[in-house]
Amino acid sequence: MADQIRLSHSQIHRKLKEITNQSASQFIREIRLNKAKEILEKELYTVSEVAYKVGFANTTYFSKCFHEYFGYPPGELRKHALASIGITGSGVHKQIASGTKGELIKNSAKKSQLFILSIIVIVVLAFFGYRYFGNEMNKSTVNVKSIAVCPLRNYSDDNKNQHIADGIIEDIINRLSQISALKVKSLIPCRNALTEEKSLAELAREYNVSHVLDGSFLLEEDEARIIIHLYESKTDKYIWSYKPPLLNLNEILPFISDVAKQVAGELQIFLLNNEIEKIEKEYTENTEAYNLYLTGRYFWNQTTQKSLEQSIEYFNKSLDKDPNYSLAYAGLAMAYSRQAWYGWCPLHEGYRKGKECAMKALSIDKKLSEAHTVLAYIACGYDRDWKVAERELKLALELNPNYAYTHHCYAGYLMFAKEKNEEARKHINRALDLNPFLFISRWYSCWFYYREGKYNEALQEINKLMELYPERDNLYKYVFLIRFKEGNYVKALEAISKDKSFIATLEKELVSLDDIYVKSGIEGVIRLLILHEKTQEEVLNYDIARYYALLNDKNTALDYLEKGLESGQSNLCKIKFDPDFEKLRDEPRFLFILTKLNLGGY
Repeated sequence: MADQIRLSHSQIHRKLKEITNQSASQFIREIRLNKAKEILEKELYTVSEVAYKVGFANTTYFSKCFHEYFGYPPGELRKHALASIGITGSGVHKQIASGTKGELIKNSAKKSQLFILSIIVIVVLAFFGYRYFGNEMNKSTVNVKSIAVCPLRNYSDDNKNQHIADGIIEDIINRLSQISALKVKSLIPCRNALTEEKSLAELAREYNVSHVLDGSFLLEEDEARIIIHLYESKTDKYIWSYKPPLLNLNEILPFISDVAKQVAGELQIFLLNNEIEKIEKEYTENTEAYNLYLTGRYFWNQTTQKSLEQSIEYFNKSLDKDPNYSLAYAGLAMAYSRQAWYGWCPLHEGYRKGKECAMKALSIDKKLSEAHTVLAYIACGYDRDWKVAERELKLALELNPNYAYTHHCYAGYLMFAKEKNEEARKHINRALDLNPFLFISRWYSCWFYYREGKYNEALQEINKLMELYPERDNLYKYVFLIRFKEGNYVKALEAISKDKSFIATLEKELVSLDDIYVKSGIEGVIRLLILHEKTQEEVLNYDIARYYALLNDKNTALDYLEKGLESGQSNLCKIKFDPDFEKLRDEPRFLFILTKLNLGGY
């Protein structure tokens, strides 16, 4: 259409918006729905047939759009049509009764013949359809409407602008994720392992998507040049590019919404009214507040002690510019509660601030999924209120089923508090589907496999983490645990010898790892790990208790679990179904700890 009338896609969108106050996809969708209603009223075709005739590829999605637009599902069209002309159910029966007996018999016979013929056609189509489409589906499981979103290539001279480039693409992802008919995968967190080495075709195959979104970013003073491309794996070429003129920073927010809508249009996805509302929603009109918020998110995503402190600084600066910025309050809530969980701030203070900020965010926007997720996080890690946690998580998923962090938190709740392993696995896989490079979700995936005794899968996950985050050498102590549980002590020793912090402790204590292993075996190495943990600035009572449990020293393991309970360490909520504490489950002291955590018995 754009080519025929010699206008760009963006010009068409703007013109339609001016004339009809609708986006192009919404305008076309309503024309198709009205046409569908017109065809259905003639009662010549089924709902499925009409859906395909007017251009919907999915009957369920058609029914959903029809219901939202007309107020009732397409299957109830006849009932509503009769009601509109004053014919009730009894009126219909009277009209039928007044017909001749011969007409009834004739119609009945005709309908029976049509019914039998329909059954034969369906059976034949099902047989050949299975033979053909079944084979085709086995060849490929690529999602029909799916997209992987790459980080923007930053061509700015100043690398400090990276947070703006990442923030823009993250915002595009968040808005695309509001589209129920589109599956979105974020590739932002792993810029280094990605784009320069792999073609878009390789990325599409690796992440099982039909399309890939990429682009570039160049910031000069207060103007940005942003180019976005949409690649289609089926044709192995770009099918759409968006090259707006230089954008002032205060024009970025409308640009982001426009990109999301145009991508939906290119993928022939008809947006629902509530989806359009979410895509177009602006949480702040203050450009400075928005940019400061993006910086805060950039640091929050790194999840280190220093980066969380930096994220808090920028979220607060954002709120100085716009005191009613709900997302900035939600960001603060996430940062404070994460600090408290890891013990990087006073426990009570961190969770108190986190809850206050989450409630403030909800007072501005009660439908903010991020804030409800934080309340669930605090309910698990601090209040130990599992009913509140479940309620908030379900509400958050209802508000935004495509928010990876909510799926992550819900998976933890199901695994640690309920031992619903299959359901937990579905949610952690969904979190990784949405964001394959989210460190904490990949870590949960590894830990879930470990708890289930699936050590090969756990190793695969932790190897991915070490490939993506080579600076996190503390992961080697968990490789040690996996190898220990496998009974492969040589590999366990090899792994722990790569933990720089652990080796530094041994050097300080003038202890040789090899000598200890020769003299005391693997138990001696575990005691060295206990020594190492006790010398750390933040003593992880949970990990120390685990090591003592592995040594079958029940009393000392319970001593450290009680210390963790007394100090309020958040990760204690994971102990109930942890296999490393299985031998403690009939101990009165252990059962008392579970009671204090509101986790109940077995």
